[in-house]
Amino acid sequence: MLFDKNNFHDTIAHQITLNDKGIIMEKTILIVEDEVTSAKLLEKAVHIAGFKSITTANGEEALKKFNEIPFPVVITDIEMPVMGGEELIARLTEYEIPPVIIVQTVHTEVSLIIDIMKSGVYDFIVKPIDVSELSIKIKRAMEAAELRRMQKSIEREKVIRLENELEWYHWSESMLNRDVHNLDKSLFHSLHTAFNQGAGFGALLTLLQLLSSTAEKQDNHYVVDAELMDMIKDNVEISNKVIQTFSDLDKLTTNNIPLEEISYDNLFQFLSTTVSSMEDYAPIQNNRIVISDPQGSYKKKVIKINREYFTKALKELIINACKFSEPATPVYILVEAEENLMIISVLNKPAPDEHNRLGIPLGYENIVFEPFFRMTRTVKEGYDSVDYGLGLTMADKIIKAHNGNIKITNIKDYSEYNREPEEKVMVSIKLPTY
Repeated sequence: MLFDKNNFHDTIAHQITLNDKGIIMEKTILIVEDEVTSAKLLEKAVHIAGFKSITTANGEEALKKFNEIPFPVVITDIEMPVMGGEELIARLTEYEIPPVIIVQTVHTEVSLIIDIMKSGVYDFIVKPIDVSELSIKIKRAMEAAELRRMQKSIEREKVIRLENELEWYHWSESMLNRDVHNLDKSLFHSLHTAFNQGAGFGALLTLLQLLSSTAEKQDNHYVVDAELMDMIKDNVEISNKVIQTFSDLDKLTTNNIPLEEISYDNLFQFLSTTVSSMEDYAPIQNNRIVISDPQGSYKKKVIKINREYFTKALKELIINACKFSEPATPVYILVEAEENLMIISVLNKPAPDEHNRLGIPLGYENIVFEPFFRMTRTVKEGYDSVDYGLGLTMADKIIKAHNGNIKITNIKDYSEYNREPEEKVMVSIKLPTY
């Protein structure tokens, strides 16, 4: 039985969420299916996955709808009237930012499925539909769509900024444009604040003075307040972390750290393990961390890393992104290759600081790596990091010890079609490949 789109008119009207400009908002999936029962099952799977859907009966209707609304994900049947799934897939993959495509098919032959996947399809599901399985695949497809749009946005930004050719010019121009007096004043203020106020050394000194004045001597012992002693222990732990950071910085600047070769596949496993070890940080502000999918064309790439120190650098960058992100927004980790370079980027949507600034103002891109320099005086609670203005310094020294470089900058994100470009912060690590 063919799909009657009029029967679904009322349902679709309830599924569509419109913004004030009448544009369908993000996270709506296009379903292309001519059979009623299959269409209902697909809509159910999309709903279970937490998204909205619009259903069309064939490839021709789907293309018209896609030209109006560039859906991030399309689920399509293969055999349909007017225009079948194969032609629809070929047309969709010609767009500048093609959708992530999931195909449903009755075929189980491996050769046919391989041919379908080669045509640019992200995933497939064989009829009869398993709603739970499809819901999981839909969630993965939506994440892949987010990353695909983000990567395209980065590519556009690179062209605009002429990043590679103008890197030195950009640095020198930033040095000329910055307010040296205010910068130095801020730098020394941060240094003074770090050691005299807040947790760690400053608090420890205050607590010891308080302990000295309140402890009561009994025979050969002192009786101290238990709560005061607990606070001292906490600040001793923080101070130890700072001392360890100084020790690591000393080692990085005076010795060559040993590096081991790691394949591209192992790099993704390494990144996944690192992110998994940080699962307690993202929920603090309801963020989530999304890693790009491996690219088959990079399989032969090899980089050299020190796992211990590289983990420290990655954790610092990810915590930094979570810490200063707008709540309930994703943090992206993208991996790509350029000639003899492997590039790992961490992107986030920044929340305004106490000066209502978004991200890293022009002229500060390299200054943020200087010791004790902090863009904000706000200390974020709940993050297991030392707020002394040494985190990015540590990351910078680690990446340079890997014969690479690190850069932080604001970029314009053009990845969403229904709103103006957003300001995002991107930290990019470039490492040589072998």
